[in-house]
Amino acid sequence: MQIYLLAWIIWSVYYITNNVAGIIQSEYLYQTAFFLLLFIVLPYFPIYVFWLYEKVIGIKKRELRRQNAYGSVNATYKFSTPLELGIENSLQFQVNNPTDLKIKNTWVRVIFPDSVKCTSSQVSFGTLDPMSSTTINLPFIPLSTDLSHFGYFDLYFELEKRSFTKSQLSLGKHVVVCSHFLIDSVIHDPLKFGFDSSITINLENRFPYPLTDFHVICSFQKGIDPSSEHFKMDVFDPGSFKPFNFTILPKSTGITGIGYFNIGFLLNGNQCYIGPVEFLRSELIVPDLKIRLNLPDYFYKDILATIGIVSENTSDDALVNVCFSSCFPSFLDCKLPTACVSDIAPGESRYASIDLKPNVSGKVNFGNLNISFEVNGITCQKDPIYLGTHNVV
Repeated sequence: MQIYLLAWIIWSVYYITNNVAGIIQSEYLYQTAFFLLLFIVLPYFPIYVFWLYEKVIGIKKRELRRQNAYGSVNATYKFSTPLELGIENSLQFQVNNPTDLKIKNTWVRVIFPDSVKCTSSQVSFGTLDPMSSTTINLPFIPLSTDLSHFGYFDLYFELEKRSFTKSQLSLGKHVVVCSHFLIDSVIHDPLKFGFDSSITINLENRFPYPLTDFHVICSFQKGIDPSSEHFKMDVFDPGSFKPFNFTILPKSTGITGIGYFNIGFLLNGNQCYIGPVEFLRSELIVPDLKIRLNLPDYFYKDILATIGIVSENTSDDALVNVCFSSCFPSFLDCKLPTACVSDIAPGESRYASIDLKPNVSGKVNFGNLNISFEVNGITCQKDPIYLGTHNVV
């Protein structure tokens, strides 16, 4: 069509130039108009039809073709396995052009999280011919094992002098391991309320490099009192083994786990982190104190009544300063709402009592009875006992 348009322009200029004298003479006006229509306008008609076609159909068809090509061009990726902490790993990208069009200026830009070191996060694939693909490897170093999502990447390319970008393409979730560093934690004693338990964190450096600025930071559950939470070494030599020993003291009965620890070090100048690593779970042994209440069959208004409390120590440890404190409502008079037993040896029982006087009649809620005792000077709170609702006559 471009050749035809050029020929029409040349022909129009030639015809008008050679017939200019006849065109400007008025007596040949009708004849001139006829010849202009025949030799200039009619040859232009195919150009006009093509222009209409391009405006209505051609542009849409080309745009649809480009959009189909945009949807077809893709990039796939593959991580080296396993992903190792602190050393160079590889991320392989393959850009595929399954279309019949050539794509140019193709590149991929990777957006890693801060816990991944990558010196060059953008790689160029150049020009891809129709029905072809190109592969490039991107080196990177994971700096933390606490890493699941590896970020995103953008794919950019040019097609028929137009640029296209596919943004925020996910790199997925992957596991980073540290097979060159062995970790083990051991609980040497039963985990008992009020008693120290010895724990050892065993570490072995199997990297062929020294680890500098090495440190271990422990985090314990609320209710656990550790003898130490932080360990540090200037240099952890290759092939060396190091145990870290400490004790923990459980001071709460609601402990469901010990906690975790994190390890940090410099490897070839890169700050690396391992963790969180959970301590082995161990069931907490809590002293068992069985309670039996002796309540009167009837309560009378303004008449003193006694609540008897029989406590039996079924644990292996002596319980000291065993106390029972009542939470009576205001319409129950009690001069001494707390009763205590100095100590209960393992397998023995003790008796205590609390006196009260109802000052109203009818259905009365007696509230709760709180129970506490000490083990090795540490106070243990048991769940309160509901005293129930009773009829006062």
